[in-house]
Amino acid sequence: MLGLNEKIERSLLKIFLSVLGLILLLGAVGYFGSSAFRAWQVRRLLAEANTLINEGDYKHASLDAQHVLELSPENADAMRVIARSAESVGLRRAIEFWRRVTELSKNAEGDLSAWAHCAVRFGDADSASKALDAMPAPAKETADYHALRGDVALIRHDLVGYEKELLEAKRRDPQDKKYNLALATLHVAANDFGTHEVGVRELLDLSDDRSLRRDAMHRLADDALRRNQITRALEYARDLDSLFNRDFSDRLLLLSILKAANDAETQSLLEQLKKDASDDAVKIGALIGWMNSQKMSAAAVVWMKTLPPTLLVKRTTPLNLAEAFMATSDWEGLRKFCVGTKWDAFEYMRNALAARALRELGQLQESGQQWKEAVAKVGTRPEQIFGLADLARKWGWQSEAVDLWWLAAKDPINAEKTLRMLYDFYASRRDTQELYRVLVHLEKVRPTDRSVRNNLAQISLLLNLNPDQAYRAAREVYEQEPKNPDYAATYAFSLYLQGDVKKALQALAGFSEAELERPQIAAYYGVLLANIGDFSRAAKFLDLGEKANLLPEEKKLVEKAQLTVARR
Repeated sequence: MLGLNEKIERSLLKIFLSVLGLILLLGAVGYFGSSAFRAWQVRRLLAEANTLINEGDYKHASLDAQHVLELSPENADAMRVIARSAESVGLRRAIEFWRRVTELSKNAEGDLSAWAHCAVRFGDADSASKALDAMPAPAKETADYHALRGDVALIRHDLVGYEKELLEAKRRDPQDKKYNLALATLHVAANDFGTHEVGVRELLDLSDDRSLRRDAMHRLADDALRRNQITRALEYARDLDSLFNRDFSDRLLLLSILKAANDAETQSLLEQLKKDASDDAVKIGALIGWMNSQKMSAAAVVWMKTLPPTLLVKRTTPLNLAEAFMATSDWEGLRKFCVGTKWDAFEYMRNALAARALRELGQLQESGQQWKEAVAKVGTRPEQIFGLADLARKWGWQSEAVDLWWLAAKDPINAEKTLRMLYDFYASRRDTQELYRVLVHLEKVRPTDRSVRNNLAQISLLLNLNPDQAYRAAREVYEQEPKNPDYAATYAFSLYLQGDVKKALQALAGFSEAELERPQIAAYYGVLLANIGDFSRAAKFLDLGEKANLLPEEKKLVEKAQLTVARR
């Protein structure tokens, strides 16, 4: 028989095992229940996000998608919603979002196509090419693929490549007339008379197709206007205006042609279009934009006073109206227009334009405050930063534009583009210190770019900043590409500064006379020749070097060498 203690021990063991089993069971139920709930949340949020995006509510669709990514960070559907939303509201960062979608979807064909289309829309040929390169082989046999390749060529101003790809797209899908329209548009824009006439005939043929007639006639009328063939342009434009599916842009084109022809009908059509546009913010903006282009800004300001104020702050209308105020130097009118209203997505522009008006009115402190608010509102959004920077440059506000470029350079997607813009700006001003600052940042973005490393080494040596690092970089770049005269010149300069003039001359010895006579190279070569006493050749190369766009420090080197030659 079991003793009392053994019975107790067995009872306790049973209780312990039962409790342990219950805990494990509850844990499993909790875990799988939590996972099921999370999966349900993801499905619900995605369904809601897709409904919102189809309704045009991109802000809340993106918020739902972000909640999904918090629950499921690798969810391609959620990232797809964010990409679609960003693209729909015109944000360039949509390109990067679509790239991320393709990562998450393992290069799904539809996502690669969406990435390419988005990149083309924003003029990013490199991103579009990457998307197209990753397409599966069957997709590369389609008309759409070749049309996209054509778009990339067009962005790069390769008209031959554009035409070639369009012809291939047309061959693969001869039923789709949009390729015929694109080819005709290309041909009619040509400077060559024969090619232009081919384009005209192609557009006339396409105008027989009911679905393409409006597009073809608009292009014909616009082309004739650009070529100052007013009689022909008016004929096409009147034909276009008679179509049932004409739109407001077609009527504006007719208005432009009538004005160019000094036709008596111009004013009556303008009044008719004012009436047609009076309850539509998009049309108001378009008509004010047209009036600005025709130097009728004063009339645009008068007209705006008859329109509902609520429509004047929608879409791009406030920007076009602000341009009218500026064109007439009505700074007080612009100030009042910018006060006490909200401009939807262009709030930052309202502050910027208020800053311009206040500065013109001499209210500098208030102007500065408005500009600060404009910069604060763009935050880290690159599209708005670049837009504000372009505006500042247009106004001659260089300091403000440069500050915005530096702000844009913080964005990894736009860093290289922005830094190169800053490089060109400071190079035009011969600002060596700021060039060094730019190159330090640019090297972090492009650490293996030989040109960037070479330029950083050169500027560092001129300023005597981090010389040991610059010596090493100059040598490494030269050793990687010893036949590049620019790299050889930087390496030779570094050797010169280290006192090894003989080796410096050897680095340049293998180049032709023509290569050495390039002004930028000649400046450094002349300095070396003056140092070894070859004064006659030194004088020749130093004179050539003076023709280069030299930095102040380089000019001092050349002037010092020229003084040495003159004292011989």
